Order: sequence, then structure tokens, then C-alpha cells
Amino acid sequence: PPTAAYPVEFTGHFEPYVVAATRHVPAYDERLRGYGMNKVAHLQAMHVLRKTPFKVLVDQFVVAREHERSAAFNALHANADSVDELQGLFSKVAEELSRGVAPTVHASTRAMLGAMARE
Repeated sequence: PPTAAYPVEFTGHFEPYVVAATRHVPAYDERLRGYGMNKVAHLQAMHVLRKTPFKVLVDQFVVAREHERSAAFNALHANADSVDELQGLFSKVAEELSRGVAPTVHASTRAMLGAMARE
């Protein structure tokens, strides 16, 4: 088994747990709120916009406890049109990222991120 961190290639719908300094991480696209595709889009932004290398840390682990589906998940999946709308929005976000367009965030979020960067 490996004894040191080793790289893994980014692939679509990649959803690892990540450890990173906030200054190296783009903002979440705020159009993808609630349940669905926000983490996938965020990791894609890290890959495309920041050229983030993903590595597996050996001798480290995360425990994710099983939990019931959230109200947001249930609301989304109760309506097929909602799922289609989410997929369409994700496709738009992914296409924008491929052109180098930064995630969409509100002005208040940009201000907060700017203040954090100056600290």
C-alpha cells in the first residue's frame, strides 16, 4: 500500500471530501442552493478554474454517518420537472466553468470573500 499522498485524476461528478485552505477554493455557485449538484459543481470549479490537484491522503479517513434524506432532497425528487430543471442549471454552470466563467455569487458574498482575502 502507498505510504505517501498520491494524485488522483478529476472526473465528472467527482465528490470527494476535501481539505484545503479557503484562499485556494472558489466560492460555491449560489444558483445551486438546496439539494443537488452544488458539491459536484464546486469541485469542478476547483479543478477547472484553480487547477487544484486532488490527492489521496494515506492513513487519513473521514467517517460519514448515515442519515435520513433531507427535506430539500425529498422536495426536489417529488417533482420530475424539478430534477430536470436542476440538471439543466448544472449543465449551464458546467458549460460556464469550461469557458473560465467564475461561479455566480451575490454581491454580499463577494464582499465577504474580499474581506477574508485581505485578512
